[in-house]
Order: sequence, then C-alpha cells, then structure tokens
Amino acid sequence: MQKVLLVEDDDDFIEVVEIGLRSYCDLIVATTEAEARVLFREYLGTIDIIVMDACLHTTKPNTQQLTSGFRAQFDGIILASSRSSYFGQQIVEAGADRWVPKHEVLKEVRKLVSAN
Repeated sequence: MQKVLLVEDDDDFIEVVEIGLRSYCDLIVATTEAEARVLFREYLGTIDIIVMDACLHTTKPNTQQLTSGFRAQFDGIILASSRSSYFGQQIVEAGADRWVPKHEVLKEVRKLVSAN
C-alpha cells in the first residue's frame, strides 16, 4: 500500500482525509512543520505522495521553505493543498508539483494511488 504524508493543521480536514483514504493508502499526518520534518526523515524512501497545506497555523502561506526542503530530497509527488489558488501557486513555486483545491484532495490522492 502506498504511503502518503499529509501536512495539515485543520483537525476536521484531517479526519475527513483519514476516513476517506483509509482503504486506499497508509496515511501519516503531521500538524506542524517540526513534526513534518521528523516524519519526513523517518519515512523517507517509503513516502509516495506528500500533501502540503499552504498555511500551517496561520492565514498566510508559510510552508514554502518546508516544501523546498522536501523537494531537494524527494522525487515523488508533492501536492499543494489550499482553498486559494494564489496560496497554492506559492507552494508550487517552492517545489510542489501542482495545486489541488482542498475539496479535491481526496479525489486526487485516490486517483494517484489507484494509478500505481
């Protein structure tokens, strides 16, 4: 089963993703940048997809540096997750493959894991 690292601070969204992806992949969840870095190092080599929230514990994009650092060591798919295409694009510029609106994350991850 593929492994997905979800970097997200919205508990309700996390719960929806956990339930929606339960039978599709192994989900690892980080709710802070520090936790994301630890889990990334711990699972590097086994992660297939990263879903990166654009704004962790703030209303402005702040995960660009985290995304850039992950991209330097990770060749898999990084999805920028945000309700705002403008915020999502900032994460894409930092190294994510593409922006996915929050309401489409489940559908996109299911599609990606089902394709492999």
